[in-house]
Amino acid sequence: MIVGIFKLSDFAVRSLLLDNYYLDYETGRCSYLEPVKVEGQDTQSNPDAMEKCEQDLERERQVKRVTDISSAITFTIVGGVLFTFHYRRARKLS
Repeated sequence: MIVGIFKLSDFAVRSLLLDNYYLDYETGRCSYLEPVKVEGQDTQSNPDAMEKCEQDLERERQVKRVTDISSAITFTIVGGVLFTFHYRRARKLS
């Protein structure tokens, strides 16, 4: 139950207080894309690759948001059920 509450608070902070849903492994990933080398010209950045990288990051944010909230709800519900069961059992035995 404690883990579920922690995950719910973490989800709330990431959703409400940050501009984008924060991915721990994302920082600057798209800025490290390898530039395109065109023969006879200097290296150029590839705008299509950058756009695709940004779209992939946004998709990963959405997936992470859904999995975070689902695991938080699951931990809270399972913890609540286990707590209720053990609480009733302990009251009955005392």
